[in-house]
Amino acid sequence: ECVDRPAAEVGGDFFQVIPLKSLSTLVVIGDVSGKGLRAAMIVSMIVGTLRTVSGYTEEPAEILGELNRRLCGHMQEGFATCLALRLEQNGRSTLANAGHLPPYVNGIEVQSLGSLPLGLAESAAYEQSSLEMAVGDVIVLLTDGIAEACNEQRELLGFARVASMLRARATAKNVAETAQQHGQTDDITVLRVTRLA
Repeated sequence: ECVDRPAAEVGGDFFQVIPLKSLSTLVVIGDVSGKGLRAAMIVSMIVGTLRTVSGYTEEPAEILGELNRRLCGHMQEGFATCLALRLEQNGRSTLANAGHLPPYVNGIEVQSLGSLPLGLAESAAYEQSSLEMAVGDVIVLLTDGIAEACNEQRELLGFARVASMLRARATAKNVAETAQQHGQTDDITVLRVTRLA
């Protein structure tokens, strides 16, 4: 399940769900700094590159490394955070993180090896970590527009409330709507994957 709600007409959040040759699935979520048309153009470059790169490597760290190399020099002093997750049929997952929020499994934040966002340094290296999903487990990937939703009293929705919703098995739609009602100030993207078998 996925919900993507830009703060303006076009946004800087992106996600992709790509079937791989190995019958695994690549799930990628990210956020380009800034808003509007410039961010949307960078998103289109990232999405096209993801489709190309995932055709010759299925390793999340290598995918982020190649994305980073292609984005360096094209970001106009901006950057993009990105999380790449390969889901295998047996429940094993491999992830790499380029400055993005970590995923949540059953409402618990998964500590992942973080690194520099994309587009800042060609020498940036990305590492992989793995996790196992049991049948019924739910993994949620999201962008910072959720926790940073801000009401008129300048109170953030906050990560503690987000985690509480996820532990209660809130759907992606519930999470996005809660952030919007609290006060959407940034693009909002929530991806929720449940292992069914």
